[in-house]
Amino acid sequence: MKLNETPCPKCGAEPPTLIIEERFHAKPMGTYSLAGGQVKTSGWMLPTLMCKNCDLHIAGKYDEDGRHATFG
Repeated sequence: MKLNETPCPKCGAEPPTLIIEERFHAKPMGTYSLAGGQVKTSGWMLPTLMCKNCDLHIAGKYDEDGRHATFG
C-alpha cells in the first residue's frame, strides 16, 4: 500500500494524513553506560510513522539497504 493512500490505523482518518519522519528514540535509563561526568543519553534514529490527525507514533526499522522502512 502507498502511504498517501492509506487511512490512519488508529483514528481512521482519510488519506493523506500519514507521514514518516526520522526521530530520536532514547534507550531506557539504566540500560546503557556512557563515560563522562555530565548527563547523556543513548538511542537510535528510527523511521517513525505519524498521523497528522491523532497521536499515532510507531517506531519502525530500516531494512538492509537503509532506504526502506518497515512498521509492525
